[in-house]
Amino acid sequence: MNRLAWRLATILVPFSFLHAQDFSGFVADDASGDPVASAEVKVHKTGMRELIADLDTDKTGHFAASGLPAGEYTVDVLKPNHVAASFPLRLPSAPLRVHLMHYAIMDGQVTNSQGEPVAGIVRAPYGQTIGTTRLTVLAKQPGTDEFRSVKDAPVDQKGHFRFFDLPPGQYELGLWYYGIPEGAGMQLYPDNANPHVFTVAGGEVYNNLNFLIAPTPSHRISGSIALPAPKQKFSLTLTLPEQPILPVAVALTDDDGSYHFDNIPPGAYDLLAAGPTGGYGAFDSILDSKADALFGRMRVQVGGSDIEN
Repeated sequence: MNRLAWRLATILVPFSFLHAQDFSGFVADDASGDPVASAEVKVHKTGMRELIADLDTDKTGHFAASGLPAGEYTVDVLKPNHVAASFPLRLPSAPLRVHLMHYAIMDGQVTNSQGEPVAGIVRAPYGQTIGTTRLTVLAKQPGTDEFRSVKDAPVDQKGHFRFFDLPPGQYELGLWYYGIPEGAGMQLYPDNANPHVFTVAGGEVYNNLNFLIAPTPSHRISGSIALPAPKQKFSLTLTLPEQPILPVAVALTDDDGSYHFDNIPPGAYDLLAAGPTGGYGAFDSILDSKADALFGRMRVQVGGSDIEN
């Protein structure tokens, strides 16, 4: 059993053994030691899905069942907003004491220079998403220095965001936005040069992780892709070369292969194109499995004017 699993499920030295058919225990919060009420305790034969017992803890955190045959079992302990515990158990057994680890929380606000909340989703009259303000949680990959996106959500109508289901690990928090009145861009918290790494052991609450989107001069980038076949769709992404984790803006080609990005601040960017797409949503595309995948990359320097062609 690894170290995390050991923390999630601690079996105490018995005070006295129960009868072979008895099964009982106590579920506690890992950080405070307080009892966890209404946690679900599922028991099934090892290697089988059929439940032998499905119990709930009472207000004191205790659970109990009788009539279970002796043998090898797997116990799953579940509670919303907590990391699930799963461990093997052989009956008869001493009473159990299970520690559930609460998920960590990240909470904050995104506002403009006037202190107003920014738009979470901007839609065209025909329904397509043409702008968004989104937060992304990036998790450090084990054994590497690489961070990858694991959770992503837009801000709400008040510019607020909240991630409440982060298990133990190391994380960064990123913001990316485009197609909103404030322009387009990306930020890591608290800044791109020195992003903060949040180390989660279990149950931490990070409040006031606030972002400010300040206005900057901006320009339009437009061009076209020579389509391999009529009306094929290609996706395009604009990223910062030094921070390619999050996009600055995304776009899809029109039927004639043309594309554009609006309100792009001055700077050097990588323009990435991929397709043809077999399906697409508001923010990402799926390559067409029936066509040869094509990729393109171009460095774009945005200065004091729009860039065309």
